[in-house]
Amino acid sequence: MKMFGPKSVSSYLFYVFRLGAIGSLVLALFILLSFVIGNYELKDGRFTIPFPLFPYFDVKGDYKTSIIISITLVLIYGGGFLYSLSMILKSFKSAVLFSPAAIRHLKILAMINILVFPIVYLSLRLIILNISIMNGIHNLILSLIFGVFLLFIAAIFKRGLKVQNENDLTI
Repeated sequence: MKMFGPKSVSSYLFYVFRLGAIGSLVLALFILLSFVIGNYELKDGRFTIPFPLFPYFDVKGDYKTSIIISITLVLIYGGGFLYSLSMILKSFKSAVLFSPAAIRHLKILAMINILVFPIVYLSLRLIILNISIMNGIHNLILSLIFGVFLLFIAAIFKRGLKVQNENDLTI
């Protein structure tokens, strides 16, 4: 099976990641709406939100504002990350691999990893949950490495687009 183009691995992964992004954002919205309308049970300081479509699945956690905010922020960040990743895969579905859209989406995902993740991660750990950062520093480092790697890939794609355009002009 081919990696790029229509009916390729990137085409199928686009749908998987887009579905994951939508699912993550819908779950965050469902949790927030459940708290607003009172669709949850409290028992011993813990909340349980029943899931309407799957009776065996429910969302549980400590009934604290910090926990609810952290769950919501993680789901929103995850949805945005998966959506951005699906946009990269969408640009890989086209017949032309080196495109301005692919470069733009690679840079957006890089900035999400270099700027957004550290802000969300540090605010969750230090401000909202009051947890030391030292036992989770590897997540921050991995995100920064991934972001820099994506910037390198975006630069390679930019060079590939330039060569492709020069090649098209000579033909």
